[in-house]
Amino acid sequence: PTTALVMHREGDEPPTLRMPELSDMLETAVPGQYLIGEVAGKPLVKNAANMGRLVIEHMCAAGLRPGRGTGTSAADPIDVAIVGSGPGGLSAALTCRHHGLGAVVLEKEAVIASTVSRYPRGKAFMAEPVDCRNLSFLPVWDTCKEELVAAWGRMVAEAGLIIRIGTGVDEVNRRADGLFELKTASRVLFARRAVLAIGTRGKPRTL
Repeated sequence: PTTALVMHREGDEPPTLRMPELSDMLETAVPGQYLIGEVAGKPLVKNAANMGRLVIEHMCAAGLRPGRGTGTSAADPIDVAIVGSGPGGLSAALTCRHHGLGAVVLEKEAVIASTVSRYPRGKAFMAEPVDCRNLSFLPVWDTCKEELVAAWGRMVAEAGLIIRIGTGVDEVNRRADGLFELKTASRVLFARRAVLAIGTRGKPRTL
């Protein structure tokens, strides 16, 4: 962990770990925008998967109902835009599917769940934390990374999730009308809610 050693002058207070300000339901200070997974300070796959379901359930409880938008314009917004296709993002997308919400997952890498997909071949995957139940619709169990990623791929295909591979998001803005504008290199997507499940690989904290 790159924050294991923190340098400061003797006698001074050590700098505090900077964490994003989130509500109990993982909503940021921007209404309708949620932060989940490792980037929200909750590492481990099972935690991320549970958080993915939690935020969508919160949206529904707060009154979000299925629309018919495609996200191509402000007049036709998609219900939920999800940035990142790791366990948190996939879980959120599956929960959207369960509730009939339209969702699109934007993934900058060439594969889904790139962090887990790029684990060493044959790496044993432990479904930690062991004292936490998996409450998401995404399967998480003790296995090897190949079996886990293959199961996720099958579930994505069977559920018909919309995942745009190789699509990095450069900017996310909330408009005056409450819609979110997500800018990529090739297009602008409009959504009623936004979930950021970007992990921490995008901007590594170097030693």
